[in-house]
Amino acid sequence: MVQTVWAFLPLASTGYLAPLVFMYAAIRIRSISLYLATGLYTAVAVIEFVTASAPVGTYQHTVWVLCLIVAAIVAAGHAAAIREQVFDFPETGDDRWKKGNKNAVKLARRHRQMRTRARAIADRDPDLARELGIGRPDLIRSYDDGGLIDINHAPAEAISRIPGLPAEHLKRIMDVRDMVGAFSSAEDLAITADLPAELTALLKEYTTYLPR
Repeated sequence: MVQTVWAFLPLASTGYLAPLVFMYAAIRIRSISLYLATGLYTAVAVIEFVTASAPVGTYQHTVWVLCLIVAAIVAAGHAAAIREQVFDFPETGDDRWKKGNKNAVKLARRHRQMRTRARAIADRDPDLARELGIGRPDLIRSYDDGGLIDINHAPAEAISRIPGLPAEHLKRIMDVRDMVGAFSSAEDLAITADLPAELTALLKEYTTYLPR
């Protein structure tokens, strides 16, 4: 309840208490960015006070309206967004579960972006990709490719890391690779190794094909 009232103060005071709200937050969290926000909201509140009596339709009145929006509405939203940090709510088991899931989704999306960037390097500059170890989790390397696998060079153990790839299809890939040497794309792999069509999307997401 206290936290909600605190976050509502900028709106309830038409912006004039926003500086005090954020000074309290800055002191509690010891955040430079919040000290800067305090200075910003202080300046806006002062300008709002100075222009409060300006006649409607004047430039000063427009400035007052903008300051009112920033000091009251924007500041209240800002306060609501940081109130958990300021008052350090204890986490429940459900909170930790939700946070864990949220972090997992963020990490998965980050890995997807990494794979996209790594695949672009492999397509554009295969020699650089080899030097970086792209697609080769079995090697010692410093470049993070987000879990991309080079089907043409990675060993079976590395290829087995592709999520959702059945063991029988892994064996099929290795057997066919031994016969043909290399593949040019996920589509080429799926056709040559006679893999189920539904695996193509999975392979396109997680694999690259550096030439031998």
